Amino acid sequence: MPILITENLYNLMSLKARYTLRKIDVIVMKESQDPKGIFSFDVSYTSLDNTENIPEDHQTGELIKLEQYANINIEGFKDQGVDYMFTLDNDVVESQSNIQEFNPIFRQLFKCYIAGEWGDAFECIQRCLECWEDDGPTKAIQFYLSAFQYQQPNQWNGYRNIEDDLNKIYRSRIRAQQLDEQSQEDSKNQKNEHVSHGRLSVLHREASMEESKENRSAYNRNEQSTDFVGLDSKTGTINSNITDVN
Repeated sequence: MPILITENLYNLMSLKARYTLRKIDVIVMKESQDPKGIFSFDVSYTSLDNTENIPEDHQTGELIKLEQYANINIEGFKDQGVDYMFTLDNDVVESQSNIQEFNPIFRQLFKCYIAGEWGDAFECIQRCLECWEDDGPTKAIQFYLSAFQYQQPNQWNGYRNIEDDLNKIYRSRIRAQQLDEQSQEDSKNQKNEHVSHGRLSVLHREASMEESKENRSAYNRNEQSTDFVGLDSKTGTINSNITDVN
């Protein structure tokens, strides 16, 4: 899941921070006709599932050091900006641990894309998707190049206008796909909720039947344990002896 960053913000970052980013496109838009780079900070959330290194007294927002840097005192780094986090912080480093082998392949794809070598880009796209099948930037380039049958147009200058019809079609397609996925997820949740309610109703019915059975059994035991000895002529009540059935 990428976090998108503009070139203006990229230029304000430190070298270590820039090293973690991937340049994914060069665009112009209605607000600015000057070509601008778009970068992404790629996050693989599956890399963050491991909680073994989290201390018991950990507070939200605190840095968790990588195991190999456990003995390093970070206090001396804090006055020097945040560069140390891109080396020492477990979350920042591990969030990209699964995509390191992917990045060189994408860089080759991006080089072919910008240079207009779209025939060579086709093979790079296949390799990228084999390595990371859900990578959005790769799929965006694939859609754009396939619309031209991987033939560089004469007016290609190393960037694209995201306001043109082709890119609007792609954004609409992505939005429709997202809505469809959300609809399927909602339907799945509703189905699970319905099943849960159904199971709960069955349990309630079974509990009610069991309770009724117990009540009937208790009533029968009381009936069987009552020994009537006659009517008290003075009080008009029935005298009985209740025996212990336990």
